[in-house]
Amino acid sequence: MERRIRLLHVDDEPDFLETTTLLLGRTDTEFDITTATSAAEGLQRLQEEQFDCVVSDYEMPDTDGIEFLEQVRETDPAVPFILFTGRGSEAIASEAISAGVTDYLQKQPGADQYELLANRIKNAVEGYRAEQELEQIRDFFEEAEQLGNLGAWEFDGSGRAVWTEGTRRIHEVEESFEPTVETGIEFCHPEDRERIESAVTRAVEDGEPYDVEARLLTAGGNERWVRTRGKPIDDGPEPTIRGFIQDITERKEREQRLEETNQRLRTLVSNVPLILFVLDSNGVFTVSEGKGLENLGLVPGEVVGESIFDVYEGRNRILADTRRALDGEQVETTHEIDGRVFETTYQPIVNEETGKVEQVIGVAVDATERQQHERALAALHDATDEIVDAGSEQEVYEVLAEAGERILEFDLVAVDAARDGILEQVACNFDPEEYPHHERTSLADDDTFGARAYRQGETIVVDDIGEYDIAPADPAYRSGLTVPIGEYGVFQGISPEAAAFDETDRELAEILVEHARAKLGRLADRRRLTERSEALEQQNERLEQFTGFVSHDLRNPLNVAQLELELAARECDSDHLDSVADSHDRMEALIDDILMFTRKGGSVETTEPIALDSIADDCWENVDTADATLTVKTDRRIAADRRRLQQLFENLFRNAVEHAGHDVTITVGGTETGFFVADDGPGIPAEGREQVFESGYSTNQSGTGLGLAIVAEIVDAHGWAVRATESEDGGARIEVTGIETEHEP
Repeated sequence: MERRIRLLHVDDEPDFLETTTLLLGRTDTEFDITTATSAAEGLQRLQEEQFDCVVSDYEMPDTDGIEFLEQVRETDPAVPFILFTGRGSEAIASEAISAGVTDYLQKQPGADQYELLANRIKNAVEGYRAEQELEQIRDFFEEAEQLGNLGAWEFDGSGRAVWTEGTRRIHEVEESFEPTVETGIEFCHPEDRERIESAVTRAVEDGEPYDVEARLLTAGGNERWVRTRGKPIDDGPEPTIRGFIQDITERKEREQRLEETNQRLRTLVSNVPLILFVLDSNGVFTVSEGKGLENLGLVPGEVVGESIFDVYEGRNRILADTRRALDGEQVETTHEIDGRVFETTYQPIVNEETGKVEQVIGVAVDATERQQHERALAALHDATDEIVDAGSEQEVYEVLAEAGERILEFDLVAVDAARDGILEQVACNFDPEEYPHHERTSLADDDTFGARAYRQGETIVVDDIGEYDIAPADPAYRSGLTVPIGEYGVFQGISPEAAAFDETDRELAEILVEHARAKLGRLADRRRLTERSEALEQQNERLEQFTGFVSHDLRNPLNVAQLELELAARECDSDHLDSVADSHDRMEALIDDILMFTRKGGSVETTEPIALDSIADDCWENVDTADATLTVKTDRRIAADRRRLQQLFENLFRNAVEHAGHDVTITVGGTETGFFVADDGPGIPAEGREQVFESGYSTNQSGTGLGLAIVAEIVDAHGWAVRATESEDGGARIEVTGIETEHEP
């Protein structure tokens, strides 16, 4: 059934439109004709409906046919447009052709012209539809190329080549690239180039088609896997090869990943103690593989072709689980066979159409060692609790020896403690008189496995002691395992059999020993803490005795001397008495500073918010400042112990007056992380600024040398820092830093 032609006829004469519609209908019944009496009406029709062809007059009141054509092309760039006009001339025909009309026909009297017009319309529409179909096919082809990651190509004997967009996309070349046979081969990977070139040569010379997978190095520098197929075609004097190329990189990568997975699976089955088996619907083995078969005395494939019901006859648990799987149930279970424990999974494979089980895939993992390992770990946990509860080093050593025998199942176990350069046996699970052993080993002079492991700090596993230069305590000993217990000694397992200790033994022994090492460390810390506490207590007692001596035994004679001096001054007048009075004052200041220095040590436990300006003013009133002046330039608040901060400021003020003179100006100010106290005196020499905080250091002969030492002690007790530097006036500046600012509540 032929498709009808939808025609739009535009002419400003309604009668002519009617006549044309009538005669075209008689000429060909395929036409569905819509008319319009103006270009504007015609454009409106085109916007509302789809037409296969437009026939238009040239001369119309509102516009001419050429202008109308241009307007039509803005709406539909491809629809056939036939200029059917009563005014004809070569100029109009030339203008129409230049404007892009599909055809040009001059109106003539008589009905024959309508048959000609009908033929012109049908030819134009057929060409239009063919072009549309070709464009659609081209779009389908491009979409297929994109979806299939492929492209087409063709070359002839002259070397000329044609590539589709898909082929260019795979090679990552621009539209301007001009391919040839040679350039196409150059894109091939060097290792695949000769193979491709040979296939192309056979196709050209022998007419042999080819289908090859190879690698490309694209113009963008990427490597891709492609499949290219080519075959000769008889299409001219020159031999021509046509084919396609497809990007198969993703498929190759999937295949590679699959191969890697298969290789890992083969490695797993060959090296891990598992069994992979497959049963058909009757329970007959079709596959039997895996290293785990060794533990059952079987070799891969040995039971293939036999029924599982025959192989394991009498083992009701295995047979019952197998029947469940053959009935379609996934089964996860544990089987014990010949003393080995296998964790087994049955996975039925069901035919989706019939719903019946076609086969059962099974995996059995030998979990014997793992379960033994887990039991040993649980027992080690209990032994660890015993170690943690031990109250002495000897108890720890005894738990180690007992656990080595009971949990690790070592034949002979010994624990040696390191004491004063000697490894001394302190615990064992054997009778020392019955089994020869090294009771004492010099870490410096003796070369034993125990001494080596201790010095190296590493575990030593010996499969055959006879292969070493070290002579064992007993020639019957063949293998051993020695684990250092940090700085505290070594743990040893000994066996009369060769290679008695494996990696699991080593791992479990190291876990056990590590807990013992930690416990011995805590016991040592506790012992050192006790010894230190006792020493501090004795030191505090001596310090208390000293402060008592200073406050009582020194102050009482000083008071007597001061009283006697006062009485002597009443009886005579001498300059020597003034010197004695100054010495008494210095002695009294020295006693006060010594008491403060010895009684106020330690850390600060409680603090409170304190305003620096307020406490500085209060302290100024408590110190004999003579004619000195105080300037406070901060409103900062800090967290501190009020009493000790007061002592700090009083000592700094007293120190400034003492060293800078009675008329000194002292400034208290804030810094980013603390505060400072500065004066305008002579300052502190640069080479002595680190020494001023040491007790006994003073540049003033009348000073005690403890004022700034007390300041440093108070700063340290708060966790701050202090340093001496130069003030803006060239005097001394004491900075206290590392203080967190206390904000207003």
